[in-house]
Amino acid sequence: MRSISLPLYYRDQSYQFCPISGALLVADTRFRKSPSLPKKVPPLPEKVRRAIELCDNPFLLTSTRAQSEANHAPICAKNSVLGSKVAMRMDALRRRSFLCARLYARYRSPLFRDCAQSMAFFNSVMPSNILSEACLQKSLFAAKTARNFPSDGVLLVGVFLPTTSMHAWIIERDRHPDPTDSAWIMYRPIFAYY
Repeated sequence: MRSISLPLYYRDQSYQFCPISGALLVADTRFRKSPSLPKKVPPLPEKVRRAIELCDNPFLLTSTRAQSEANHAPICAKNSVLGSKVAMRMDALRRRSFLCARLYARYRSPLFRDCAQSMAFFNSVMPSNILSEACLQKSLFAAKTARNFPSDGVLLVGVFLPTTSMHAWIIERDRHPDPTDSAWIMYRPIFAYY
């Protein structure tokens, strides 16, 4: 997976996401004489730009009514067993190290048709008491196991300003594929995997 940083500036502070540790880096910019911005900022890839536009304007997202029916499509037993193993391994790796989970997700195992089906499977396999805090594992799992993520998906990591609370979610084909996640709308993207 390729990645791109989307630093934010808010009330004399800069916010950046560390792709190695998964930590939010906050710096005070009040005492700097001039902001240290790169001289030439590379343009955003089109699908990342579109995902950020949809995060800024969530009313432009495609309806998720049709996708909820597709999520209940039967999954073969082999994919179900492999998917369960991948989900548990993703959870264990993320608890140990963000970098390990990210590198594990980089080696794709396309088991599901799209991110909506992958996230529905993750929600059914993982214990309900950890689902509220497993947004990163769920998003990395969907990126690893959805067949069309490389062409249609963007995994975003965002921050809830002015706090340091972070959240991860996916935008895929002009829609948010996880009907159980409504918190993403409050977060500003600071990092994208695509």
